[in-house]
Amino acid sequence: MPDDEAAAPPRTTRSPWRRLAELFVLCSFAIAQPLLDITGRSPETFVFYRVGGLEVVLYAAIVVVVPPVVLWLAVSGITRLSTPAGRIAQAVVAGALIGLTALQAAKKVSELRGPVLVVVALVVAVGALSLYARSTAVQSFVTYLTPAPLVFALLFVLTSPTGDLVRPAEAGSAGGGGRAGGTTPPIVMVLLDELPLVSLLDSAGQVDERVYPNFARLAGTSHWFRNATGIGSFTSYAVPGMLSGRYPEEKLVPSYVDHPDNLFSFLAPDYRIRAFETITQLCDPARCDNTDPAGGDGGLRGLLGQTWQVARTLATPYDDDSPASDQFAETSAGTVTTTKTSADTLTAPKWKTLKANQPERFQRFIAGLRPRDKPTLNFLHLLLPHHPWRYLPSGATHPDKLLGGRKGGWANQAWPMAVNRQAQLLQLAYTDRLLGEVIDRLEKQGIWDDALVVVTADHGEGFLPGGAGRKLTDRPESQAQVAWVPMFMKEPGQSEGTTSDANWEHVDLLPTLADALGRELPFKVDGISQLSGSRERSEKYWYNWPGRRSVFPESPAFQLVQQGVTDTFVDGSAGQAGLYTVGSRPDWIGKPVSGLTSLGADVDGAPSPMTASVSDELDFDAVDPASGSVPSLVTGTLQRSAGRGPVVIAVNGLVGAVSEIYPEAGKPSFAGLVNDALFRAGDNDLALYEIVGDTTPRLRPIRLR
Repeated sequence: MPDDEAAAPPRTTRSPWRRLAELFVLCSFAIAQPLLDITGRSPETFVFYRVGGLEVVLYAAIVVVVPPVVLWLAVSGITRLSTPAGRIAQAVVAGALIGLTALQAAKKVSELRGPVLVVVALVVAVGALSLYARSTAVQSFVTYLTPAPLVFALLFVLTSPTGDLVRPAEAGSAGGGGRAGGTTPPIVMVLLDELPLVSLLDSAGQVDERVYPNFARLAGTSHWFRNATGIGSFTSYAVPGMLSGRYPEEKLVPSYVDHPDNLFSFLAPDYRIRAFETITQLCDPARCDNTDPAGGDGGLRGLLGQTWQVARTLATPYDDDSPASDQFAETSAGTVTTTKTSADTLTAPKWKTLKANQPERFQRFIAGLRPRDKPTLNFLHLLLPHHPWRYLPSGATHPDKLLGGRKGGWANQAWPMAVNRQAQLLQLAYTDRLLGEVIDRLEKQGIWDDALVVVTADHGEGFLPGGAGRKLTDRPESQAQVAWVPMFMKEPGQSEGTTSDANWEHVDLLPTLADALGRELPFKVDGISQLSGSRERSEKYWYNWPGRRSVFPESPAFQLVQQGVTDTFVDGSAGQAGLYTVGSRPDWIGKPVSGLTSLGADVDGAPSPMTASVSDELDFDAVDPASGSVPSLVTGTLQRSAGRGPVVIAVNGLVGAVSEIYPEAGKPSFAGLVNDALFRAGDNDLALYEIVGDTTPRLRPIRLR
């Protein structure tokens, strides 16, 4: 063989099958492994989309097989038209995959971001292609990596937490073991979300019937465990703990696979189960009615759509900064942005559609509340009054917006926290309305008296400036807002209410319910029945994260809970209209601006030097109250502001809110919630006024830009 022929570089023309093998290897490192690594550590996402069993295997196969096959078909098509063009296409595709691999690796091990990271990835890609074209050793090494896609898929299915969903549920001990002569009344359980008990209470520590008449109605006919606390900050392990009676001592998938012994498996032998779960899937589909129809954003299709969003994020040279409020990860409502790409943010399914769909799910739930031949458990996890806070007591909605957020919790300004909390109370009043529909339906169907009814919530929400949102801290104020939740249980035949201040923790829910049914639980629980016993310790257990128990004293947080908010933060004496009286001038709310002179204000002040810009999503020129949507949350920014002082927000000549000026994204801002009763169909007049002075305040009109 001539020397020049022996030194020639390897031939670049390769068979179609070798091109396919190369693309499988490159795609496995650039696409499959990163995606399977992230989703493998996020089983909650698969539960959310109701993807389990063999669908998990199918998902892995799609991630591993589809990208290289699609790219191979494209390159093969180009090669059929022109062999040189096919070689170029193969090189471009291979370079892009190598560059993508380099980009993701550099993001993990370095601080490089943006254009510099892109340049580095391009240099690596060009160098790797050049080396591959000239070295038979490198080509052989790539050939040896051909099994990599299969290895990555097997690791995902066999060793990742998500892979646990492939195996069948463990044989629970509940099957048929809990009857023991027990009764089988109809059961209705409504699990609310992100509801602090303190939001319901007046200054006497009672449910305020002026503001929340249906919660008060329920309290008057049931056992109210007023000293009830949840067990965890986030639904994905708080709800499994509640329904299995076990503390979250380890991180488990919120599924019947990892929680085979739970409320549903306990009752399944004797009950038909209608379970409207939202974030968990604790009811084995083999035992439960299909209450949530497939389609839309659910199932494998929805999961693949989310995976595409994850892939796009991985391919960018920047960190993920998507709003946490749009994500399933249930970080605190105050966590508006993230600054680091992580598995939690990347795999958080966008669940705004699901939250927006809560009333529709509620209607399907309530339509099924009727007498049946077989005893029925009707279970609804309703994402209310969980944020986004957009419902008003009337049922109308407004554009939702989280105010004063920062990474890890809430910002330090008090006013945006006050508006957020007011929005939560208004949405709670709407939730009260839905609760009334449940009670009315049960009474109309003739099953209220005989039913066992449970209404509770998984956890609360903290609204402390500078606080950590839903994460419990050692501050009693945080504990009062985050840990204490409403807990009502009406036994069959019960018509008079009772109140217990015994130390209830949500692991007590299942054993207490079993006691009410006259049954024994055939599996171990950490809780006790509060109908026939009480907990000796007064300290509370809490888990910000599974396996990390916090212990805190019952007092003084429980004392803060009993002080309530409806006689202090808002004006409960005015009923639900009193939920709008927040701020430094509550007596001005609802009054004509021109009539504030009777309250000692000068309404004829000179124009303010400030100007204002109202948020773009607000339209006051074409309001249609009949559509069910009104611009009640009035927000915007101020120019030439000193950054402090109150601002009057008036609609059609009436004071709707009095906002404090606060910084939002570094700009002087205002925000206020206005009663939807102030709006009229068509054009509405929005006016802003600066308040100058205190004892004799002057109103100075602010020009709207």
